[in-house]
Amino acid sequence: MTGFDIRASAPGKILLLGSYAVVDGYTGYVITVDSRVHVRIRQLEGHEVRVSAPQFGVEGSGSIDSKTGELNFKLPPGMEVFKAAVEIPIKYLVCLGADVPGFHIEARNDANFSSGKTSKSGLGSSAGVTVAGIAAALAVSKHGSEASKVDKELVHKLSQISHSVATQKIGSGFDIAAATYGSLIYKRYSPRLMERLPKDYTCDDIVKLTKEKWDYKVERFDLPKMFDIVYAGFRNESASTVSFVSKVWDFKKRNPEGFDDIMHQINDANVAALSSLKAVNGTDDRGPLEKFKDNFETARHLTKELGNLSEVGIEPDECSDLIDRSRENGAFVAKLPGSGGKDSMVALTTDSQSKRRLVEYLNSRSELKVLDLKKDDAAGVRVNGTGP
Repeated sequence: MTGFDIRASAPGKILLLGSYAVVDGYTGYVITVDSRVHVRIRQLEGHEVRVSAPQFGVEGSGSIDSKTGELNFKLPPGMEVFKAAVEIPIKYLVCLGADVPGFHIEARNDANFSSGKTSKSGLGSSAGVTVAGIAAALAVSKHGSEASKVDKELVHKLSQISHSVATQKIGSGFDIAAATYGSLIYKRYSPRLMERLPKDYTCDDIVKLTKEKWDYKVERFDLPKMFDIVYAGFRNESASTVSFVSKVWDFKKRNPEGFDDIMHQINDANVAALSSLKAVNGTDDRGPLEKFKDNFETARHLTKELGNLSEVGIEPDECSDLIDRSRENGAFVAKLPGSGGKDSMVALTTDSQSKRRLVEYLNSRSELKVLDLKKDDAAGVRVNGTGP
């Protein structure tokens, strides 16, 4: 096997519709953007492994067990996602009989993944590095121009497995799906799928799980061209997705009927908003546009109420005021995306004048940093470079 040099990248994402509903098996809508996570893998002699990912706090070297695919490499606490993104595809390839040599893997984010407080802006860097890393690792076993061909279904499944292993199976997988496929309407796979993976899993267990039929639903859907995205991160604050989800699930345990009722209402509003959004394309009628706005707002207010019931700040009152002021200054709709809290705010505008006015207003807020993001609907994960 001669030297290889593989580059892969995956987009950042914004969960526009779905929030906690998508975790509970309801429908979500995810937009992908032009800021990406980049991974490069180059061959080394023997079975040495080097890792360079300063933005993720990872730097060092180790080795790979050529028989099991396990990485003998110590990582700082909290870096399990990075290790799993490398180890899971290597285990998969080893199980299929591939001779995986040593390699140097480098990872970096585009600048917009940081909003000034930490390396986090809510765009999903851990999902991006998982998908890009797995796509690059799988390309190692291909030859020549074949290295750039991506089996997105396999990348998606291995990435979901990897992320679930690294995060103790918390989450819906919408961010992994978007990083793989691009902007989409998503309904999660059954959590029971991951329960089939033993705690002490082998490479055979991974291969077996990838060969099963998964019950997730992916519908590619690009944000209508009339919309522009305006995205701002909170400079000095950050929300813990895991903590927020845990508190919402505590409310579910305390009051399952109340939880189910509000989730049904949120999902109904999201589905109606999506239906209207689809009808926006190809028509000058503002009816679907106004219906989208009404249902978007209904879902947002219900999600804020879910936060109140769960005693967690999904949309704190000061952020509700920020959203209201944003709508007065050019935003067609706005919300705290994903799990909410003070990570970021996203808005959609419908014309260039409104966008300029909104950006000017948000830039006047010292607690916010406006990120220069654009829609990148269709791309998903990309692989470039040469295989062995």
